[in-house]
Amino acid sequence: MNTTIAPNSTGFDHYQFLTVDDRRELNRIDSLSELAEIAIKIMKRLPKKVDMISGPISTGPGNSLKERLRIFQLSIEKLAQDPDLTVFSQIPFENNIHAFAQRWRRIRGSKRYCQPILDIFYQRIFKSGCVGRLHFMPNYKLSVGAQWEHDIAPSFGIGQVYLPGDFIDDIVERVQQEMEFRPFSV
Repeated sequence: MNTTIAPNSTGFDHYQFLTVDDRRELNRIDSLSELAEIAIKIMKRLPKKVDMISGPISTGPGNSLKERLRIFQLSIEKLAQDPDLTVFSQIPFENNIHAFAQRWRRIRGSKRYCQPILDIFYQRIFKSGCVGRLHFMPNYKLSVGAQWEHDIAPSFGIGQVYLPGDFIDDIVERVQQEMEFRPFSV
């Protein structure tokens, strides 16, 4: 399943920190460790530690992965409106993460949460020292991954910010409207 999501309307470019070579590498890799190395390489080029969103993708509001990714994408864009933050978007890595999780589940014949996403990809990123703060979406407790990030972040010196309860209300409503609008095919 291609997890490509709709373009944004805020002007925030989820790929802004990626070079052409970074994008090429994303297209060729197939391991979470390689994926983490690309993310760390990108973060190390930035002038200061990054801020990241944490919240549900595999679980949470929305009836599909596509809806949840769209909510996540718009939450990143909303956070990035703060000019004092250097917001690092995980969106460019989601196709690779999703493909890995599908392979992992298929090989194991399991529908369980794909723990290597956390233990390999996110833990390596957090250990790198490049992440200054995680901003937790109000519904982060619905997510195995976001809860894990919440629990482990302090051990890496990563600050935690709790976004207000209404942070995603307008986003969820917008995504529901976008998903309801399905043009007729001719």
